[in-house]
Amino acid sequence: MSDDNKSRLASILAPLESLWIEGNGDQNFVPPGHEACAEVDIGGIIFRHIMDAADTRPEISAHYHPAAVIHHRGARLRRPCFVRARTKMIIRLSGF
Repeated sequence: MSDDNKSRLASILAPLESLWIEGNGDQNFVPPGHEACAEVDIGGIIFRHIMDAADTRPEISAHYHPAAVIHHRGARLRRPCFVRARTKMIIRLSGF
C-alpha cells in the first residue's frame, strides 16, 4: 500500500474503533491508534487471515481471493465473490 493510501485509510479509520487482523500483505502496517492481532473470537466467530481447515468453529478469513468466472457468448467476466461452507466463510477484500 502506498504511503498516500495508508494515510487515507488512517484518516477514514481515525474516528472508529477497530481491530486489525494482520495478513501477509500488511508488511507490519497497522493504522495508528488501532490494535492488531492474528485472530480474534467475536461472538463465537473466529476472524483470522488464513482459514484453518482443522478448526471446526465458525470462521471468517480473507487470505484466499475467490472469484467467479462466467463465460457467455465469447466474453469472459471475472468478479470477486464470497465462498461459504457450513462453518467457513472466505471473503474477498482486495481487487482482482
